[in-house]
Amino acid sequence: MLESLEFIQTAVARQRNKPFLKATMAASAMAMLADGEIQLSERYRLDEILERLEGLKIYDPQKAVAILDEYIHDLRSEGDHARSVLLGKLRRIAEDRDCAAVIPGVVLALCAADGVFSKSERQVFEEICAALDLDPAGYADPTTS
Repeated sequence: MLESLEFIQTAVARQRNKPFLKATMAASAMAMLADGEIQLSERYRLDEILERLEGLKIYDPQKAVAILDEYIHDLRSEGDHARSVLLGKLRRIAEDRDCAAVIPGVVLALCAADGVFSKSERQVFEEICAALDLDPAGYADPTTS
């Protein structure tokens, strides 16, 4: 009986956090492609984030990566249309201030994975913050810490 209750609680938590998962993967895809290529260091950093971020621990990391890969494919094949769709996923969680505030930190961690915060990465970061209705100045440059 207890196992059944835990299963139900996990299923409910997954359903509640699904928009957060999708928004995080959308922002991650945009950040990883900001400089034109995906670095292995960015993939490793994302794995670390998936293991540690409380709202995403309930998901199988392979599921999260599958969503990320789908978004990356869409960005590469559909360009601006896919970008617009992904920004929409971010806008949908903007009202949940706690979830929204986490995503720029994820983006900065991914952008800093190779030790360089390029102009194109900064632009994507600012675009993501705008979609989340957050001030990018409230987040530290990842390469100066």
